[in-house]
Amino acid sequence: MVADLGNRLVNLESKEVNVTVEENESMFTNLEYLPVNNLEGMQNLENYLCDAQLMQKAVKELSQIGGTNVYNFIFRSMEKLITNKFCGAVYSFQGRRKKESFQKLKLDDLLIKACMTIFKDTTLNEIEQNISKWIRRCAERGKDKNV
Repeated sequence: MVADLGNRLVNLESKEVNVTVEENESMFTNLEYLPVNNLEGMQNLENYLCDAQLMQKAVKELSQIGGTNVYNFIFRSMEKLITNKFCGAVYSFQGRRKKESFQKLKLDDLLIKACMTIFKDTTLNEIEQNISKWIRRCAERGKDKNV
């Protein structure tokens, strides 16, 4: 019985070590191109998010950022993911005015899934409106911060 308890304790300790290692593997520290500030970095992030398991892990990690409301969550998340200057120069939400469509990116899917995880009563339309609002304002934020 004592040997059995000893074995169970060793198993629990090894599981705790594995969980700790997994928690330290943050998307934000492992991906050196974050926040994205060029097309190559965006392509790397999109490739990363194409893997379903990595996407799910990213959703979980991003949802832990939290926020007081949908826009605050989008704002806090995006400052970790993409620079204002780059996003304002290259993207609009629907791809108008000779810009690329942010809506078609896996990054958009990531934000929507993470937001719906936190704000369960929110609608897709509300999230999209807040992402669009953030993108519209990022050009002026980019000028202010030079980031």
